[in-house]
Amino acid sequence: MELNVSRSNLEQKFFDLCTKVVGDNGLQVYDMIYITGSSTLRLYIRNPETDTAVIEDCVKIDRAMTPYMEEDWIPEDFVLEVSSPGMFREIKTKEHFELAKDQRISMRLFSKNAEKYEELKGQKQFLAILQAINESDIEVKYLDKIIKVKLEDIKKVNLEPEI
Repeated sequence: MELNVSRSNLEQKFFDLCTKVVGDNGLQVYDMIYITGSSTLRLYIRNPETDTAVIEDCVKIDRAMTPYMEEDWIPEDFVLEVSSPGMFREIKTKEHFELAKDQRISMRLFSKNAEKYEELKGQKQFLAILQAINESDIEVKYLDKIIKVKLEDIKKVNLEPEI
């Protein structure tokens, strides 16, 4: 179960390398985004104990990745940015949904699919509480009603903490 996640062979190879290096340092890869035009790879990491990463964690991973940046398969103009996923982090994978269970989320549906859900009255973007994660849908609490939303209807989901 993944929303909008597809990686080229090079991106997958780098994701696997990052997962190993980050894991060896007691942290987890939350997400990875490659920005083609600037050859920038944004690596989002998290500490499973705190569900975030502090600047020291980011520096540690940046330094741990340095020896690998000289490998032949990595482009010379490649830029690595290591960051926390942030408070309003994007939710893309089953693991992300599991981490966000019982929390408030902001969800955007594809316009053509918003009409399917009577309870939403045609809204394509709304706030809800994530209740359950299933194989092909998620259950959210919206205005005291539980709504099952098909994954294929979802354009984007982010955490929306109350601050």
